[in-house]
Amino acid sequence: MKYSDSMANPSDTKAFRAALGRFPTGVTIITGRDPDSDAAVGLTVSSFNSLSLTPPLVLWSISVKSPSISAFTVGRAHLIHVLHAGQSELARHFATPKPDKFEGVSLKPTTDPSRSPELSESCVVFDCVTDKFIEAGDHFLVIASVRQYRGCDADSLLFCNSQFLSVDALSRITE
Repeated sequence: MKYSDSMANPSDTKAFRAALGRFPTGVTIITGRDPDSDAAVGLTVSSFNSLSLTPPLVLWSISVKSPSISAFTVGRAHLIHVLHAGQSELARHFATPKPDKFEGVSLKPTTDPSRSPELSESCVVFDCVTDKFIEAGDHFLVIASVRQYRGCDADSLLFCNSQFLSVDALSRITE
């Protein structure tokens, strides 16, 4: 393992992004509905985190350049799908700009056409509504109340060093 003796300047955005990428994250797909057209929107997000147990709050971020921003502003309902280890292709699919990201994607049936689309298989699904929408640099922070959730016992999909990993692919460290 090689350590750097000097601190780097974050103005080198490519190097700063690579440094941030050393931190493994989970991978989610967040779905909602455009408030004007009612069209389904979805995006891959790795900035998802727990925020509070009481009340149940989660946090994630969305680029200020995202065309889907209006689907996630204050009061907007959305679903956060924590992906399982076998869903890396789905994560790539929703990370790529496409006119209809839901074409060919398996969804759970619903009787409510205004509900956010729910992916057929996910490790965990959180049903949320946005409480706060805060501008922070080149992103907005979304703080959302969790209304309900459901999960399974599958290993989550992880992202680190620009590649997808599963928990099984990592070495377990014991002290």
